[in-house]
Amino acid sequence: MITEKTEALKNELGSLMAQYDELRFHVVPMLKNEYYRQVGNLEIQIENRRIDIACLKQKIKMLKQNKTGEEIEAALRKFSGSKREEVSFDEEYVMTSEKEDGEIIDTYVELLKRLDPVLNANGFESKNRLLREAKQYFMNLDLNGLKMVEYYSRNCIVSENENSIFERYQQLSREVEVYKERINVIKNSFPYNRIDLILDEEKLSVKANELRNCLERLNEEYQSLKSFL
Repeated sequence: MITEKTEALKNELGSLMAQYDELRFHVVPMLKNEYYRQVGNLEIQIENRRIDIACLKQKIKMLKQNKTGEEIEAALRKFSGSKREEVSFDEEYVMTSEKEDGEIIDTYVELLKRLDPVLNANGFESKNRLLREAKQYFMNLDLNGLKMVEYYSRNCIVSENENSIFERYQQLSREVEVYKERINVIKNSFPYNRIDLILDEEKLSVKANELRNCLERLNEEYQSLKSFL
């Protein structure tokens, strides 16, 4: 019974590891790319314009107080130092079919179970090399590359380590909880925590229009303040 439970944990852990890597390598970069492409850089422009306005207000105030140019520049540096640069993004990223997605994940899970030292502790150096290659191909959504690693990994025997089955079961149980927490952290962090907005074109369009209107008002305020100088 404990042997069957241990094998079930290995299967669960392999799936969790693949899910974690899929989130890190594909889902999060795609969501972040889409967020900044649609609204993120507008938010940065708004934040920077607000800083510009705060600088102008401070400068006008200090000019009225007859402060020297050096005093004004020193005071403004603390504002300008917090400005953010816009984020670059890819106009296109690799897209795969649903069928190919399934094959990539399934192949990757099997390779993890065969090569990853947590799932298969009886390893050797060639496993480490193959595991690195598998991760790289998975990052690139390269199914052919994964299949090639699968072919070369066939001689990597999947076997248990020297620990007792019960100790192995406890070790795998701990790792399952570790990966569940890692996945939970990603799902509760940016950009995944805004997935409902990012994947809803209508909501995203409304949000973008709101930000553009806000930026326009801030630009008008900025130009108005400049006229006092």
